[in-house]
Amino acid sequence: MRFFVSQYQLEEFVNTLLEHFELSRRFANNSRQTLEILAKSVALPSRIPRFVERDSKDDAIVQTALSARADYLVTADQEILKLKKVGNVEIITAAEFARRLSWSPD
Repeated sequence: MRFFVSQYQLEEFVNTLLEHFELSRRFANNSRQTLEILAKSVALPSRIPRFVERDSKDDAIVQTALSARADYLVTADQEILKLKKVGNVEIITAAEFARRLSWSPD
């Protein structure tokens, strides 16, 4: 199993840690570095098509999965989940992904 991430996602991740969770910049940057080690970086095209009708910022997330030629995009974002599938990328929740891996937190 491989994980993919784009620079856009890394920046959003850091911003979320800083703004929504009010964590320190040092923690956010260390977390970003950890993600960069664990995930394969994917370059995004200069022009990203529209995928998510209600939130164009989510288009880069969908494009990351497409650019990575991923099998799944795992998300909790309801607007992205509504797409169900884009190209060959199936869009599912973490619970569904765990079920497909036959994994249970119990």
